[in-house]
Amino acid sequence: SEMLSLAVGNIESFSPRELSTTTLGLARILKKVGRGDRPGKKFPVGSPHEKLRGILQETDMEQHIFRKIANATMRVLSEFDARCLANLSYAHAIADHSPEIEDGSALLDHLAERSIPLLRTFKSQELSNMLWAYAHLDSRHPDLFREAGDVVVSLDSLQTFAGQALSNLVWSYATLKEQHPKLFMKVEDHVLSLDDWDEFRPQTFSNMLWAYAQADESHHMLFKRVAGHIVSLENLSDF
Repeated sequence: SEMLSLAVGNIESFSPRELSTTTLGLARILKKVGRGDRPGKKFPVGSPHEKLRGILQETDMEQHIFRKIANATMRVLSEFDARCLANLSYAHAIADHSPEIEDGSALLDHLAERSIPLLRTFKSQELSNMLWAYAHLDSRHPDLFREAGDVVVSLDSLQTFAGQALSNLVWSYATLKEQHPKLFMKVEDHVLSLDDWDEFRPQTFSNMLWAYAQADESHHMLFKRVAGHIVSLENLSDF
């Protein structure tokens, strides 16, 4: 508890990279220890995991930390680059937190506004992670999704996007019901052009096809090719 309090006390002096990496680390810890709401999720009495979860449950420490992070972020937001913006957004999604800053506005809205003019500097995984974070937290920002989609469509190739990143990308648009037909067509054309789909796991295909089904457009060739791929597998144990 004292260590967490010390970290919170110093967080206002953190740089953008320190804020994003600290928040990401905290989010992963929270995901690891849980919040006691998962059946069968138990740790040995007295273990570090059990103690930390107790601190977060019995006090307002968790909420307090994320509010402090949000307010500290606003002080240096103009210094955030694409990597820090993506990591901070992703961290909040992992932790299931969408904090407000002192004036009552949402931190994610400010991160989106900062990100829009920098979208062309985002790496493919960073862009995918950030959009996934907004969808996971049900945080709508149409301008961000429209501009991000336009950037992806303008790319000469999607070779830098891994299968999971592509799946998360279209899943994010479908989840928030953000329309961008050219983006869905671009991703479909790329997936169909690949020589093999070894990097596409069953869940990746599942999420991608769900997203296309939700897009309310015709993408028969993609569904036909994926169906053929599934039929060609030796077994469906991974599904």
